[in-house]
This record gives sequence, structure tokens and C-alpha cells, in this order.
Amino acid sequence: MNVFLPDREAEQELEMMPDTWLSYHKATAGVSVERVTGTDCCAWKEGIIRFTDQTFIRLVPQLERKFNVRIQVESARLSEEIFFGSFTADHTLYDILEEVNVEKKYTWTRQGGSVIIRDK
Repeated sequence: MNVFLPDREAEQELEMMPDTWLSYHKATAGVSVERVTGTDCCAWKEGIIRFTDQTFIRLVPQLERKFNVRIQVESARLSEEIFFGSFTADHTLYDILEEVNVEKKYTWTRQGGSVIIRDK
């Protein structure tokens, strides 16, 4: 599928392939295309969070939407760490963060509607 999106100076043509995700960035009027696993992207319809070979920073938007919280990652190491996993609707944000932190390298605090994650 070809997608035509306005650029500030000219139109841009992008070819979409299976297992790709297009994101439009309103602030910059730019787009990005990433490789994804289709089953991971559609799992939300069943109340499941599923991810395969994803950096934590890529998971943050899913967690923020599901748990109605702002997640601030103040760890370069965690931002780039790769994860595989699946969580049902019964899992809490605390459950997921405990799994992410299985090696006890991080600490998090909750301040109002935000969760701040830092290195220990």
C-alpha cells in the first residue's frame, strides 16, 4: 500500500508492507515507519499487552494508554533494553514493572498521575 502524506515542502510517498507501523508526529509533521509483529499490535482488542523484540521505550505508549498514567523513563539503559512478553488484562502496572525489573536494576516512584523509572 502506498501512503501519501503532506510534508512541509512536498508530498512524500511511503510503501507500506505487512508488519509495519506508521506513526504521524503532529509536532514535527513527520512520519516514521517501524517493523512490528501484527499479533502484538492487535492483542489490545483482547485486553492483552503483547510485545516481541521491543525496546522498553517503545512499550511506554501502550502502558500509558492501558493504565492511564504518564511514564517517564530516566534510564538510558532501560530505554534501550529489549523485551519479549505477554500480559493479560488481570495484570496491573505494578505486575508488569516487576517483570521488567526482574534483575532489580531499576526503581520507580509514583507521583500523582506519573510513574518515574530510574536506575538503582
